[in-house]
Amino acid sequence: MRNVSLAKAFSLFAQTRTFVPWRLGLALAGTVALALSIMIGTSVESYLFGPEATVGIKGMPGVLLGLLLWVGLIAALRGQVLARIRVPHFAAMAAAMSGGIGQIALPEARGMVAAQLGRAGALAKLDRLLRAVVRGIARLVDEGVPTDETGMTGARAFGMRLYRGIAAGPLAEVILGHAAQDRNEDGWDLVHDGSVLLAQNNAQILGTAGRLVLAGWLLSLLVFLGLLEPLIWAAQALVGADAGWGLALAVALGLSWGTKAAVIDPVTFGCLLQLFRSSTADQMPNAEWRGLMAHALPAFRKLGEGADSWGPKRATVATGDV
Repeated sequence: MRNVSLAKAFSLFAQTRTFVPWRLGLALAGTVALALSIMIGTSVESYLFGPEATVGIKGMPGVLLGLLLWVGLIAALRGQVLARIRVPHFAAMAAAMSGGIGQIALPEARGMVAAQLGRAGALAKLDRLLRAVVRGIARLVDEGVPTDETGMTGARAFGMRLYRGIAAGPLAEVILGHAAQDRNEDGWDLVHDGSVLLAQNNAQILGTAGRLVLAGWLLSLLVFLGLLEPLIWAAQALVGADAGWGLALAVALGLSWGTKAAVIDPVTFGCLLQLFRSSTADQMPNAEWRGLMAHALPAFRKLGEGADSWGPKRATVATGDV
């Protein structure tokens, strides 16, 4: 893909290798939480409908309930994960790409993110707003705005919204990481301006970003499928044929998700960061796009309000006074 080097992405990942144990720890915690959530889900199903309800494929409702519990837990803890691991790592990668500052340790990166963007609560709010803005930009583009072209409708529009949606979170984190590493400017202002830069370069960024993120998910799926058969064999040998498939499914899902969190996501981010930097280099936010987004996207207006109120708080948040 143009302006994206996989070798450079791996290099950025290698330069921030001190973050790898923390990401592995996060992945392990997520794996354990997933396994426990599925166990809880199947236990609830067994309690409600009897032990025979969890045998073989009939246990799938319990597994799905466990997955829902896990997703809810991940969503509830997202602010802490962003503040303590994900955004500090991505900010360190962005700083490494800028060059000339050496490696950044995790405590320093956390302090940098807190000073620039806020602690867990503020960062979770900023992340939600920014993801909504990215989805809104994609919707405007797909509707033909601002070029007055005929937009997509029907099933094609629905499919494109799903496709755009998978890239919204990673693109938001690219902008967060880019803003957090620049300690010379106000972080929320940089996020606000970064969303405008994304919009005015949508033709160069959105499609390529979607393909990169989709490739990451497909690679995670291949890891899952590659692990599933040997894990089923091992689990059936340990706990029997009836319960073995459920245990193997939980472990394969956890390990594949852990691989994605620990390795695939940072490499994908390295590619997205290159794409964003090369597409927006030496540009200023476009007034036409800023006005259009302020008119059409409520999340962008809230993001601007947050940027206006963040400045006075910035000096004290990093020391925990706010």
